Amino acid sequence: MNKLLILIALLCLGGCVNSGDKRPEAYLKGETLLQQGLDFYKNDDFIQAQQKFSAALVWYQSFDNTKGITLAQLNLLETALAVNDFSQAQTLLNTLSPQADNDEYSNKIKLLQVKLAVQQQHYSVALQKLQPLLSQLDLTQPPSDKLLNLLVLQAKLEILTQPQRASAGLQALQTALAGLASPSAYYQALLNQLLAQLAVNRQDYATAGNLLNQALVYYQTQANRRAIASCLEQLATIEQNQQHWQTAKLYLHKALLIRSWLKDSYKSNVLQQQLQWLSRH
Repeated sequence: MNKLLILIALLCLGGCVNSGDKRPEAYLKGETLLQQGLDFYKNDDFIQAQQKFSAALVWYQSFDNTKGITLAQLNLLETALAVNDFSQAQTLLNTLSPQADNDEYSNKIKLLQVKLAVQQQHYSVALQKLQPLLSQLDLTQPPSDKLLNLLVLQAKLEILTQPQRASAGLQALQTALAGLASPSAYYQALLNQLLAQLAVNRQDYATAGNLLNQALVYYQTQANRRAIASCLEQLATIEQNQQHWQTAKLYLHKALLIRSWLKDSYKSNVLQQQLQWLSRH
């Protein structure tokens, strides 16, 4: 969903590295490795992030620190998902520390399982896995990032799996956003992408394109590479549906440059195949 999810490491660790910290050096080094990984992750340098999280995992294993091991594994999982490495993500889910599936981490693990299913385009499975998390939401409380992100996921999956039905998630999301003390440009961009998909379902390509371009402008101001690529790919689909082949190729080429920079080999291969298909038109 967004880069804030990776901050689980710092939120869960009891302290942070500082000159007055009297804990053993092993704990401080482990947290330093996690922090370095987070910094690389936030800058979309997922290869370096993976190296730091892997080093943190080995380091925590060296003194059997269960919490550190779990945090390193979860952040490695996030990083694998960031580049659509489904095999590594599934392996990490299968090998999570047995202590990870407890009250502290169980919801995080469930959300990662949902995200993996979404990225593999197993939308019905993802929606089913999302239900236990949705059942915990209290829509009467002021909207939190957790609530909004889950509603975005729900709306996306409902629109993709039930295109002819109204999305309860979308309605709840719009209500929650209206309840924010101040407008959120980030969630408005996500909402625009959802509304664009609805417009595509109606073959209202002009509306869909306008909504996506609004989202794209915001993501560009934030240098949110994955979100930019996602918008470009959606715009390419709109152009392709209208048989605007050259414009579709332009959007896909731009998206490919970003996915290649991110070292996302899965998405890069998909985009290259689409470009090859379009080149025949």
